[in-house]
Amino acid sequence: MIAYALVARGRAAFAPLASSWRSGLVAGALSLGSYWIAIWAFTLAPIALVAALRETSVLFAAAIAAVFLKEPVGRWRWLAIGLILAGIATIRVA
Repeated sequence: MIAYALVARGRAAFAPLASSWRSGLVAGALSLGSYWIAIWAFTLAPIALVAALRETSVLFAAAIAAVFLKEPVGRWRWLAIGLILAGIATIRVA
């Protein structure tokens, strides 16, 4: 993507990044770290279990959206949250 940006727009493509490169670097490192943890978990537990539990990140996204971004949590989101929690409980019992 960097090569394409350079070819398509030259150095001007990176000017908007000058003010936020640090937060982008932190976000990239956190993303890489979470991926590494998931790969490590795959070596310790069944793949289906780890893959299903990784999807619980949706719960964290909903909480961040509600608390920090002040987005409304309507009945469809509550239903989705309930289904995710039911799935987690089912996995735990099984």
